Amino acid sequence: MNQNDVSKINNQLKVLIDSQGLTFGRVAAMAWINFKTDNSEYALHLQCCFRIRDNHEILVTNTDMFEPSDLVLNDLKYNPDTFEWDVQGGNKFDEWVKSS
Repeated sequence: MNQNDVSKINNQLKVLIDSQGLTFGRVAAMAWINFKTDNSEYALHLQCCFRIRDNHEILVTNTDMFEPSDLVLNDLKYNPDTFEWDVQGGNKFDEWVKSS
């Protein structure tokens, strides 16, 4: 990816700054973010490496979809060999979405 491509992408993503009504979710390994600006609604679909951060703190990443949530980890029946990451609510990404 060259600098011109990066500039175009950054310019398009500027609408995210100060947008309202952010909602997050996922379908399988594709995350989505819905948000509103003054006059428009947008949906951003992410099926790649990503991280969402607040200043310097990383809040969630795409790899969190494949890690068990704290609730799952604390379950006495938890077995890492049979963990099903795509069950809604069972991974760290879903746990973060619920708490956001």
